[in-house]
Amino acid sequence: GDNAKTVDGGAQDPTLQGKFTSTPPTGEMNRVNDLTILDNGDGTFTLSWHYRNLGDYDQNGKVGISDITPLAMHYGESYEPTDANCLLAVIDGSGNGRIGIEDITPLAIHFAVDVHHYAIEGAAEEAGAYELVSEISQDAGIGEGRLAYSAIIESPSALWHRVVPYDSEGAPGEPSNAVLRPSNEPVIYEVSPTEGYQHEERTFSATVTGAEPLTYAWDFGGGAEPNQSSGVGGQPSARVTLADAGVYAASLTVTNAYGEASFPFTLTVSEREMWAHTWGAGGMDYPMGIAVDAEGMIYVIGYCPAFGAVLLKYDSGGNLLRARTWGGKSDRVGAADLSISADGSLYIVGSTENYGPGEVSSALITKFDSDCNLLWARAWGGPWRTIAGGIVASPDGGCYVAGRRSEVAYGLDNLFVLKLDSEGNLLKQKAWRPNGIVSVSAAGMATDGSFYIAGGLLNASMSNLDALLVKYDANLNFQWARQWGGEGDDRFRDLEILNDCRILVAGYTENYSPEQGNALLATFSPNGEPDEAWLYSTPLGDLAWRSLDVIGDRWCVGGRALTEYWGCLVVDILPDFTIRRTRLATGGIWVPYMASSQEEDVYMFTSIWQSSWAWSDGAEVSGTQIEGSVSEPQGETGDWDGTFVELDLKATTPEGRIDDYDPTSDSGDLALMKNFPDQG
Repeated sequence: GDNAKTVDGGAQDPTLQGKFTSTPPTGEMNRVNDLTILDNGDGTFTLSWHYRNLGDYDQNGKVGISDITPLAMHYGESYEPTDANCLLAVIDGSGNGRIGIEDITPLAIHFAVDVHHYAIEGAAEEAGAYELVSEISQDAGIGEGRLAYSAIIESPSALWHRVVPYDSEGAPGEPSNAVLRPSNEPVIYEVSPTEGYQHEERTFSATVTGAEPLTYAWDFGGGAEPNQSSGVGGQPSARVTLADAGVYAASLTVTNAYGEASFPFTLTVSEREMWAHTWGAGGMDYPMGIAVDAEGMIYVIGYCPAFGAVLLKYDSGGNLLRARTWGGKSDRVGAADLSISADGSLYIVGSTENYGPGEVSSALITKFDSDCNLLWARAWGGPWRTIAGGIVASPDGGCYVAGRRSEVAYGLDNLFVLKLDSEGNLLKQKAWRPNGIVSVSAAGMATDGSFYIAGGLLNASMSNLDALLVKYDANLNFQWARQWGGEGDDRFRDLEILNDCRILVAGYTENYSPEQGNALLATFSPNGEPDEAWLYSTPLGDLAWRSLDVIGDRWCVGGRALTEYWGCLVVDILPDFTIRRTRLATGGIWVPYMASSQEEDVYMFTSIWQSSWAWSDGAEVSGTQIEGSVSEPQGETGDWDGTFVELDLKATTPEGRIDDYDPTSDSGDLALMKNFPDQG
């Protein structure tokens, strides 16, 4: 055979057999996966790992007949599987936690696999080309359990190290995990981000190793303000405002007592697309809400005296794709809120006097597909005035609705919440009756299905309006209500659920200034505890937040400031409640509603009601932390049996006028703006 040895004359002697061809250990089970590196503090490093050669139960370097002995000696014994480096774990080739007949199979499969030595290799990058640093023989392993190895290496240029087993014929086996060498001198591996949009704030950070303390010196090559930034200790980072669009040669330099490292990078600053378009239907058209779907399509709702409720769809370039109106011209027909479902369909809620029992208003709930085709319409009400103020699409495809229903006979309001399925069927209806008159401004849903409602509560004495926040669970069980108030009027107008599950509410208060109202921003914990509250004021006069959106690492709030005419004020606020930037438009525009895309493009929807208006930067707004008076209002909870009607409602296309923004356009036009004017 191939392994028969030759005798004199070259004839083969079948009685003299050679050894089997050796094979290095390969496969995941034979891979060293616990390689570590330790800085010895003297310019050397220690690499440590454990032996891996499945079937080599006596750990002599080769899988063979001798490995039957330890298997027989420990037959039937078991161990804790978590003790991966004990001797029994070595003999347990099957990995089932006990020594048995099944451990013969790995021995047979890996018969003749051997480890002659380990090669210690180094490379400049984890996935780079590795070169030999040193070797250590297989019999250098020590310990009563799985053989342990350690090797001391000098401080080489290589940053990454691994070990590779070799058989007696010089063939390599499975490489181990790679470890990064700790460095005394600074090493910069990565800087991010390397791009952004002009005039926006960005936080730059780097992955750096080296002995502390480290000093970081950033130079953005003219692409940011401040252009240079430095700091000692902590996480290397710099928060700057990007400059005008352009390409800049930037760098980071890190120094310590052992040396210096420099990392040049290209900073690309782009200009966001910016536009403003108007749509007018005659008369004073009012904005009511805006939302952006996952595809970047923009949907806006409003009220037009010429038609009633109106829905407009735009693409991200500002092109009007569809306009729909429904419900007639009644002054009680309008859209109050919208929400986009996971499948791209739209839920819109408002009120109407054209349908429902009697001559009082009913809540009007409509569903449209993503092309603005009306799918169904429902009215909900009763013998009293019913007004819906908030709607949220639920994860199951349905929706939750919130509003108020007046009981004229008692002079009180009920806050109602409804749950509908995707086909418009009413699943649940719940009520909460506090001792006062309720208003509903906004609604939101947390990831656990909790449903939050923001608004106001006019107490029974009719003396003042307090801000109100109410929580229901996903099954519409009442959880709690919180009342914020003092001697003046207060109201929450919008809310957002933050990533840490806190509830962020925006509105106004009249409790802190006898001469003017102030804007209010506050957070609550999911259990209703007040967290932090800030008061915002301006020398312009009354200030009130009306809309709120979370955009990346900042909060964008919009409201009205009283100037010669009502002005539209947009403010970026950081999560510590400090002001980043303000923009003011004067000359007569209405309350701004804002939404953002996944790319953090900012869209603002408002109404222009003066022939000329202009934006100004840096409007003076100051914020002050305050301690608000928060209480728990008392009320009764219960089920309701409201009248629920399926409507044969029609949606038509209004004859609206579409224009690019023109300061001389007719007053009362709705205006949709993208990053305009430089809202980033």
